[in-house]
Amino acid sequence: MIPLTASFVALLAAARLVAAQSVVAHYMAQELYDYQEADITKDIQDAMAIGIEAFVFNIASMDYEVDKINMAYPIAEQLGFQFLYSIDTAFGYNWQPSEIVSLVAAHANSSATYRWNGKPLISSFQSTGETRGDDFWSAVKSGLKDQGIDVSIAPGLTRFRDPNLAQELVSSFPSIDGFLNWWSWPEDKPENLTTATDLAYKEALSSRDGPYMMAVSPWQFKNINGEAWVENSDYLWRYRWEQAINEVKPDIVEIVTWNDYGESHYIVNPNPVVNLGSEAPHYVNGTDHSAWQIPAKYYIQWFKSCGAASVVAPTRAARSLRSGRNGKKRCGENCDCSTAPGSSAPASTSTPSAPAPSSEPAPPSTDIPAPTAAPEPVPTSAPAPEEPAPAPTSAPAPAPSDPAPAPAPGSCSPPAIEEETIVYWYRKFPKDIQCSGGADVRNKEFVADEIFAYAMLKEPGIIRIDAGSQSGEFSVDAGISIVSIPFPETDETPFFQILRGDDKTVIKSGHGNAAISHSDCTWYNFNPTVGSI
Repeated sequence: MIPLTASFVALLAAARLVAAQSVVAHYMAQELYDYQEADITKDIQDAMAIGIEAFVFNIASMDYEVDKINMAYPIAEQLGFQFLYSIDTAFGYNWQPSEIVSLVAAHANSSATYRWNGKPLISSFQSTGETRGDDFWSAVKSGLKDQGIDVSIAPGLTRFRDPNLAQELVSSFPSIDGFLNWWSWPEDKPENLTTATDLAYKEALSSRDGPYMMAVSPWQFKNINGEAWVENSDYLWRYRWEQAINEVKPDIVEIVTWNDYGESHYIVNPNPVVNLGSEAPHYVNGTDHSAWQIPAKYYIQWFKSCGAASVVAPTRAARSLRSGRNGKKRCGENCDCSTAPGSSAPASTSTPSAPAPSSEPAPPSTDIPAPTAAPEPVPTSAPAPEEPAPAPTSAPAPAPSDPAPAPAPGSCSPPAIEEETIVYWYRKFPKDIQCSGGADVRNKEFVADEIFAYAMLKEPGIIRIDAGSQSGEFSVDAGISIVSIPFPETDETPFFQILRGDDKTVIKSGHGNAAISHSDCTWYNFNPTVGSI
């Protein structure tokens, strides 16, 4: 065996500072009170099936949550899954550094503990009014160091959203190693979320050896205890992922969330054993979001195929060790970087334009070029068919593109579509309906009364949506497209079809999983129903 010199070992260490991009999911430990082993096992298996590597335990106290986490660790060890902690200081519990030390130390040597550069990673959710400063995290680090445990800390400090405060974060928190940008929705504005915050904080923390973590979320709505708001989320699940892949390229994407039902950004079918209190059930019960995992799996594969994210700039020799003999940077294990794996051409990336016409136009974007007018969808007076009906002979309208950013130069190409499908989402009530319960919703003017169809096609085709008085056909390219039609004027359940060819052969079809209603609203509800065909 050739002996390893000290310099060679140092080079290997530098090479290890380049960590593969990871995807984790924020996971509310508060929801686990009635969980049994089978419940946590199912959550882990479902997450692993779409490429999620770890749950980020949102822990708000040293109560039953600790027991449930202890129950989960052996299951994760057996399944090859991992966990890290997000210390929730906004819940009202007075966290002490010694308690966090105890939590982390209990499982520091477990194979189910998520590590960054070999160190257990700790994150947090700390609200805008948070007063804990660097001393808190310094005490956590030193307490664990006393037990022989080195950790990496990447807190989510929500008061740091303004890009102009990035350097203040760095100077105020010398003990932290990385950062989580929790803000994955627009801030009470009709515009799309930009990447300005991500890029500023990623750059500011580039001298530290911890990860830059970027939150990605599908929705934001809450109506509990007299507080009710919705954020502009109609296209969020697509464009936020593509910002991560093409623009920000974070070390870690954190999905917000797996199971925070009260804020409507869960991506599962709600587990009936969870106690949602007295108000959240009005808009959560019976509202499945698990179909959002279909786009998530696609984007996770795409994100990971784009190779390693540099934590620090390694030396030239270390780069050679990582890259291979010719020094060429790899895009991923099976990623060509120029075409989608398994495909001769990348998915469509047309110039962004307006969504399909509706009673209210989609809000303008702050980082998307001004859209051009979209063609009218083909109208029809026929109700949504019970079975696939022959499509009309008129030519379909070209599909308007949703406001997804164009790929940045040098981006990896999207993966091949494995199965053609439509993932749909829509709210169950128009935004101006008067309801008998709950608070009226702030920002309701930001969302569109539209039915959205997220199409994943292997070949060009036609997407058709029918809902009572409203109907539309849209020609779309292979790859990803989002099209939409306005809400119907009467109570209807949407019907979706994938058509192809001059004869408009039905490739796939199906109804939505809930009706759109114009009456009998008992709670102001902006939580969308999500499904697929």
